[in-house]
Amino acid sequence: MNTKKIARLVNETIDSMDGAERAEPAPYLLTRINAKMGMQQPSAWERVGAFLSRPGVAFGLAIFLVIINLVIHGYGDTFNSAAIQGSQVSADEYSMNGSSAIFDLENIQP
Repeated sequence: MNTKKIARLVNETIDSMDGAERAEPAPYLLTRINAKMGMQQPSAWERVGAFLSRPGVAFGLAIFLVIINLVIHGYGDTFNSAAIQGSQVSADEYSMNGSSAIFDLENIQP
């Protein structure tokens, strides 16, 4: 009895599709969608982003940055020692502890 009921329900479902028709979109729907999508021109930042997101450009830029990083770290000791020596020279030149004719600590007037 159960299989007869299922078969009847299947036949009713199939028969219900006899009057079905193909769905039709609104007139000129595809034209309007294409017009909306094509109206916007990409901005300068979008074009730059599209260019940089190309695999060849992105890979080349990554390699360039790694090379620059290696160069900076390779010469880092030279740059740091020069910076330290320059800061020590300037600190010595502008030191207030040295004797100077301008800053006379003795008051000779009564």
